[in-house]
Amino acid sequence: EGAATILRSTLNNNAGAIVSAGGAVSIANSTLTENGGLIGRAGGVTNVSGSVTLYNSTGSHNTTAGLHGAGLFTYPAGVTIMYNSVVAHNTYFLTAAETDCTGPVTFIGPNLVKVLAGCTVGGTMPTEATSLTSGFNPVVSVSTTRISFSFIKD
Repeated sequence: EGAATILRSTLNNNAGAIVSAGGAVSIANSTLTENGGLIGRAGGVTNVSGSVTLYNSTGSHNTTAGLHGAGLFTYPAGVTIMYNSVVAHNTYFLTAAETDCTGPVTFIGPNLVKVLAGCTVGGTMPTEATSLTSGFNPVVSVSTTRISFSFIKD
């Protein structure tokens, strides 16, 4: 337990970028990409029982060996909040099927999750935060002060 803040960082090529099993984790202005998770873990963020806040951050191109979100996996005892963040293009390791999110997540303001299947979304969900339909891919631009995204037809 305790608290951790990850600020202006890139977590890349890890065996699961972040696992929270209690306490509070804040991730701000950061990128989690190309991380791999084992069964029961996401490649990006796994929140077992703590509090995780993603602020102006991106989780993309992470993988998992389990049947759950490769970008963001929140167990029922965890609390995950997204603010102005992107979780997209995360996949199952064996099939390459996209799986961005599993479990409860609260949206505050605009967010983008490419595949919402598996997520239980609460909070505010403006139209730009809805799941993308097949055939569109987000183009994400990340700076230390903001994230912007647009959509390009495949």
